[in-house]
Amino acid sequence: MKKKIIVLFLLVALVASVCLTGCTMVRLNEERQANEVLATVSLKNGDTTLSLDVTRNELNSYVNYMINLYSQYSSSGITYDVSNLIDSGLNTLVAQKYAVLKGMVYLTGLQHRSAVLYKDTQAYKDIYGDKLVPEGALTIAERYAAIASTNETFKSNIEEYMESYKSEIRDRAVSSAREQLTSRYNAGYTVKEDGVTIVHKNEAEDAEAEYADGLYVESVVKGSDDEIDYTKVYLKIVLVKGETEEVVYLPASSGAVETETDADAEFVSNYVTAKIAKVNYEEPVKEDGETTYKTHTAEAKYTLVTPRTAYAEPEEEDARNEETIFNEGSVKFRYSNFADVESNEDLKKIVEDGQIFAHTKTEYASDAEADAYRQFREAKKNMNIFFDASNTKDPYNTLGYYYNSSFESAVLSAVQFELKKAALTENPISDEQIAAQYEILVNKQKEEYSVLDAKGQIDKFAETIGTDLTSAYYVPIEALTSETFSYDGNEYNYATDNGDGTYTINMFYIAHILFKWTDALKADMDRYISDRTDEDVKEIKTRFVEYLKTNKSKEDFATADEMGTTLADAFYVNDDGTIAEFSVNDVIDELVLAMQADPDNAFEIFKQYMTFFNDDSGSFTRSTGYFVAMGDIKNSYDGSDFPNTAIDLYLDLLAHGDPNASSSVSGYAFTSYGLHVEAISFAPFYKVAIGQNGSLGVDFVIDLDGTKFADSIKESLESDLESTKYSEWREAFADEVEKSSSINDKKVSALKSDLGL
Repeated sequence: MKKKIIVLFLLVALVASVCLTGCTMVRLNEERQANEVLATVSLKNGDTTLSLDVTRNELNSYVNYMINLYSQYSSSGITYDVSNLIDSGLNTLVAQKYAVLKGMVYLTGLQHRSAVLYKDTQAYKDIYGDKLVPEGALTIAERYAAIASTNETFKSNIEEYMESYKSEIRDRAVSSAREQLTSRYNAGYTVKEDGVTIVHKNEAEDAEAEYADGLYVESVVKGSDDEIDYTKVYLKIVLVKGETEEVVYLPASSGAVETETDADAEFVSNYVTAKIAKVNYEEPVKEDGETTYKTHTAEAKYTLVTPRTAYAEPEEEDARNEETIFNEGSVKFRYSNFADVESNEDLKKIVEDGQIFAHTKTEYASDAEADAYRQFREAKKNMNIFFDASNTKDPYNTLGYYYNSSFESAVLSAVQFELKKAALTENPISDEQIAAQYEILVNKQKEEYSVLDAKGQIDKFAETIGTDLTSAYYVPIEALTSETFSYDGNEYNYATDNGDGTYTINMFYIAHILFKWTDALKADMDRYISDRTDEDVKEIKTRFVEYLKTNKSKEDFATADEMGTTLADAFYVNDDGTIAEFSVNDVIDELVLAMQADPDNAFEIFKQYMTFFNDDSGSFTRSTGYFVAMGDIKNSYDGSDFPNTAIDLYLDLLAHGDPNASSSVSGYAFTSYGLHVEAISFAPFYKVAIGQNGSLGVDFVIDLDGTKFADSIKESLESDLESTKYSEWREAFADEVEKSSSINDKKVSALKSDLGL
């Protein structure tokens, strides 16, 4: 029963989503029919009776969603009967509406919500008086949050309509230009030699001409599959007939703009290439009554700038303290009365985002925006939801159908939160519960290891922690301490018993900075390293580092949401605007000195230099770093020098104490990509205590953010508690639904008949 109830809750959220998108696989066109009430659900609340209806529109949306869902699994042989979907869907929605009514009674009866319920505001009373609807059972902040969420969908609709409008206008412009060209060809014009060039619309206010030569940008930031926006590219086609010239501007079509591959482009500097964009135009040529085509190729130059992605900061965390998060949940200022909104910027932002969407403006920024809003209004009108753009007195801008769906979902979300909060307030997750759950996880994982031999256990452990430590509950310490391996002429165990009740496991994580070889430097170097020993190759590569140069990215360029389009936006440049070059040896020396000068923040400094200089195409986004293990552990690194150099650094640091928080960097490590400088990011197994059952303990730190096993286990237990309490709440009144609802069987039959069922 628990699983069923949870699924029903998720379905209503999905149904609301389908309503917002306007999916209409099952569709009736008459507004009266679309809004017919198929069922009414009622609940006695003191001296009044609360009620909610299920309409054809809502049921159609549910059936549409289910049909879409089933279609995704059609290849698996899953079939459905629409008539049965209608019956089961109606029962689902009836049960959900009754849950909303029960939720309204529950929420309005909670004392700590009584002073901030929206039903007690004058704005609510002006519309509903003393009548209670789902919106009124929400706190002011919950209502704003529901409106803001719905508005995001509307804004997305507008953006899509704007793109559609722009595409339509461009298609018209293409058709018009081609008609002009056809007219000229019929009149005897031909394309002038070298008469096809790339141009763009001149955006300058004081521009003398409408079009300017070349592309619309000099530099392009690589951030999508299409480096050039074809909608901003035009072909200037000069046609001649005798001494007469005429010009037609033809907008480029989708896919018409071809760009050079990175391999074919001219190298400028790391992450910067000079490229050529091409657009072909086929001129029709008539000879002997037959039409052939002459290809004209127009070219324009641009610079492609690829930002470094060396280090990405973690997602922005909730700035609220734990107590506030516990009290408010996901809805910020859940219990605020918004009395001091003018003096609080956070409250002001919530109010601004929570205003009813304005589907009509007095002024529009562009024709595209004006048409997008027109299409939005037309689509809502066609959805048969009593939408009337001229009804300016409706406080919901006649979009109440959508907002009401959100308010109903918000009621159930608030119930879940309040049930969870009450349960945790009365019985917080205890350390004993966390420890007990941790033991379950440890013992379950221990069983998985028990069927493996010692080396197999070590390999499994290394694989488990290869990405992070979030699921490394059990440590096969006996296998780790008994198995040995050789490295650099010395014998080691995978783990060492320190004799003080702790162990050190020789597995750790690193960060690195890659300085790529240039093609020219690599070609020169390759002439010297053929048929050489590994030692000789490393010595030769070390000598070539003297000639290795790099550029320096600007810190905010790699992490900005919107990239600049000039070299100066992306890189440090010289006075003449060219990209500044730095000796790699000088950069490394500077890095070492900076880390040594501030050992407490050494690794943060290393990460900053990653952003400045790292040529690794991947981002350092893991909460630990890149995994390195001593011994016979498989890895996917390019050659052995990269992990071995990290191991050398680790062993050197280990000989002098704790490898964590070191201000040291490795020696040179080489791969086919270039030179790497490495730093220990996280050595979690230095002098760790291992429990008798092979556990690290709930307070073991599992990442660079200081997260512990206890944190993730507590979060999981709270989530389970939330589901359990909500399921119990639903189960408590499950038997009341049928006697509290009235289904109009005649109208349901009519719906099936209209659909030909």
